[in-house]
Amino acid sequence: MLRITATLALARAFASRPRKLRAIALDLDGTLCNSKGVVTDATAAALAKFAIRGTVIIATGRGKAHAEGVATTLQQRGASVAALVCSDGAVAYARTSDDTFDELVFECVADGGIAETLEEITSAVPGVSFAAEINAASGVAISSQTYLDTIERCNPYFFERMLAGKTPVDDFFATVAAAERINWVRCVGTGEDDGSGKLLAAVRAVTPEGLRCEPSTIQLPGGPESVVVKPDTSKAKGLDAVVASRGIKPEEVCAFGDAENDHEMLSWAGAAVVPSNAREGAKARATFVSGLSNDEDFVADALRRSFAELASASSRDKTT
Repeated sequence: MLRITATLALARAFASRPRKLRAIALDLDGTLCNSKGVVTDATAAALAKFAIRGTVIIATGRGKAHAEGVATTLQQRGASVAALVCSDGAVAYARTSDDTFDELVFECVADGGIAETLEEITSAVPGVSFAAEINAASGVAISSQTYLDTIERCNPYFFERMLAGKTPVDDFFATVAAAERINWVRCVGTGEDDGSGKLLAAVRAVTPEGLRCEPSTIQLPGGPESVVVKPDTSKAKGLDAVVASRGIKPEEVCAFGDAENDHEMLSWAGAAVVPSNAREGAKARATFVSGLSNDEDFVADALRRSFAELASASSRDKTT
């Protein structure tokens, strides 16, 4: 009896041990990149070391063109990225033999019919402005100069990195209606210093089944409320398709993120690591909250630790 009990105890202890770390999934802004939008040499070196034995995946709200640019730069620094999950999980791509990301692994996008929903939002919220990521890597369609002026005024850093030089399209609703794929639409309200949630409520009221509406991760300090309408997908769903294609299980993945659009990914992965300056919702879903920020190479620090330590939280908030 004692021998059986001991054997069962050993079996349970073994079963409870985390699996081998086989892949890491990395958000970009606020996570892999520091506050200047740069991947530091220390972090790039840590990724290069991990890539020798494991799979590196970028999982971002950004589009393919931006994510591929980061991946290409990392490749030049010795850190090979195997796949991209873009537009908050709307699409996922694998790296091909010629070091491009042209192999589509997963897709969950809206079609031009979303234009009708956007027109309903316009009726419900006069003065609202939009930007839509259309046709995968084709870029962003912007509804009006008001959208650009608001982003530039309230978040000049984001404007310079992502919107400088862009102009509104001639007919936004027609452009969206004609698009084959829409990955997301950002809606920007009109009030100043508006944290009321009224825009979110108004947009959710007209958002049909198959789409979801949530607060935008792009903050507009002192400005209007901003929300995103997108297909009912997430980084976790895109990642699940990528790792399944490689024979990797979610419990063998460590996810790194910091914000609301990382919640499902953090809850999905076997280990979830966030920086010290992550938002509270991300911290609640983490198995390891670093003592370092994204300006202090917290990713590199985490990759020096054991998978068991990173996955050691006995409980975490699994809500999404």
